[in-house]
Amino acid sequence: MRRETAGFCLGLWLMGIVCVSTVAVQNFHIIDRLLVNPDNADFREMVEQIGSAEPRDFLRYLSSELNRLSFQLWNYAQFRIGSVTLWLIF
Repeated sequence: MRRETAGFCLGLWLMGIVCVSTVAVQNFHIIDRLLVNPDNADFREMVEQIGSAEPRDFLRYLSSELNRLSFQLWNYAQFRIGSVTLWLIF
């Protein structure tokens, strides 16, 4: 039973890495998609007035801060998952 639970924890750990990496990459890609085809009329008008460089830089900064928060929370979760896994193995 302990071995199966440890294997589950390792799978959870690896899946978390994949999910956090995917979210981080998508956070940056969605900015370009949003600037090319904005759905919100107010946002579209603002981008047309200002240009796309300034909003892009601002949104990329926002995305990097959100990614930083996600990575920090994931690091705490990894520590707990890794501790449980090591406890189950030994």
